[in-house]
Amino acid sequence: MRRSTFSVPSLSLLILFLGLVLVAFSHGRAVRAQQTPTLVVSPAQGTIIINNSNTITLELVAANVVNMQSFEVTLAYDPSVIKFESWALGELVSVFNWKLAEQTSPPGHFYLAYGRFAGGPVSGDGVLLEVTFSGVGKGTSPVAIALARYSAPTGEKTVFVCQDGSVSAVYDPTLLPKSTLSGRVLLQGRANPSGASVFLSPGAFFEIGPYVALSQNLPGINLRFDQVVNDTYTLNTGLDGYLNPALQVTLTADLTLPPLHLLGGDVNGDDRVDTTDLDAIRAAFGSPGAGIAADINGDGVVNLQDLALAAGNFGLTTDEAYAQWMNGE
Repeated sequence: MRRSTFSVPSLSLLILFLGLVLVAFSHGRAVRAQQTPTLVVSPAQGTIIINNSNTITLELVAANVVNMQSFEVTLAYDPSVIKFESWALGELVSVFNWKLAEQTSPPGHFYLAYGRFAGGPVSGDGVLLEVTFSGVGKGTSPVAIALARYSAPTGEKTVFVCQDGSVSAVYDPTLLPKSTLSGRVLLQGRANPSGASVFLSPGAFFEIGPYVALSQNLPGINLRFDQVVNDTYTLNTGLDGYLNPALQVTLTADLTLPPLHLLGGDVNGDDRVDTTDLDAIRAAFGSPGAGIAADINGDGVVNLQDLALAAGNFGLTTDEAYAQWMNGE
């Protein structure tokens, strides 16, 4: 009986052949994976300046499209932040000539279906659609592709794998109305009212700031902020040894504040005058030197005047001390 045998060259050829088959199979799988149709919002993040009639145009960029005879897209966005303005076909579908449907309501949604009435399908990569938005309110809106698919001439539908984007709507601070805020700061126990730091926190709506000023040793108005964006702010003071308030100020035009009389005695800065503050003054009693919190009146030494200021305001909190300030009390 004759036995079948493989020679070494034959075995080598067989192994080479199987290897080539495996490589071809793997390559085919990779090619198919790369051909998944995608639709991407570009740029992924955009910005609109609200107060200069600025708009932004986003592109929906398609890739790996094969035999597209028509398409449909739905976008979702936040209508309190951006407003849909217009759309235009991209170069990939510039030959399309048949609008099947369009919807721009309810606010926050845009739907378009478009196709080619005469002529063959298109394939390839490129811009499918351009959409333009304007800004209506400060914030960030998603621009989400809620639906995206296309149809072949046979009617077979293919769904895009999508990547969403977003648009931020902001204000240009140089274009916002501005005003001057002024007032007078007095320091209990001190004849010289200078040196109190006064801060305006970033505005509640436009979030511009902070603004910083120092009280001056001037008669009448001794505190001034110029070119402040009209908004609502928290006014804070910062002076060691005093009850430092956090007061709300709304600026719509030039405003002169009621006199702000800072009350002394809060040595440890916990917004109240209590035994802890009195103990701190006693512990530092007789100590010379500027910048000591217990030296409330700023005369360069911790003495009876400082103790008297704290004792006179004993039990007072920051909220109680300035509750009636905007009423001029």
